[in-house]
Amino acid sequence: MMKTLLLIFTILISFKSFAHNAPLAFAEMEIKNKKIELTLTLDTHEIIEYLEIGEYNLIDFEEHKNNEQIKIYLTRFLLSGFKIWENETYVNLNLIDYEVKQNGNIQFYFTSNHEVKSNHIKVRFDLLMNEHENQQNKLNFIENSFQKSYTFNTNQTEVKLD
Repeated sequence: MMKTLLLIFTILISFKSFAHNAPLAFAEMEIKNKKIELTLTLDTHEIIEYLEIGEYNLIDFEEHKNNEQIKIYLTRFLLSGFKIWENETYVNLNLIDYEVKQNGNIQFYFTSNHEVKSNHIKVRFDLLMNEHENQQNKLNFIENSFQKSYTFNTNQTEVKLD
């Protein structure tokens, strides 16, 4: 019995030591009606920290969804770590809305200004990589019935979508 408990304890400790200590950032990008729709999902803690740097607090963020200053501040932060190019031309994205989820995440919804005319798209997703050395980001790309996932880390921050 004691050996079994010791074995279980050892396994649990080993899992904990291999755990990912940086939060994951997720993105789902879809091309709909020739426009890019993007959802970025981040841990609320990361957004709270960034809001504090700008001297905002989460109460401001949740209660003042239409606060243009917070919207601009967060858009700059998020899009500094997620960029899209079509045929080497930067694709502008607009923040449409955001939603604080009960699971501790925040989802930000973006759409492109212009129509996507080719399938030569490059994405850089290095959001939070300056803050966390083990940061890993995931992108799920959807177009028509095509779906593919990509993983980004400090060694691979850009991909060409195929």
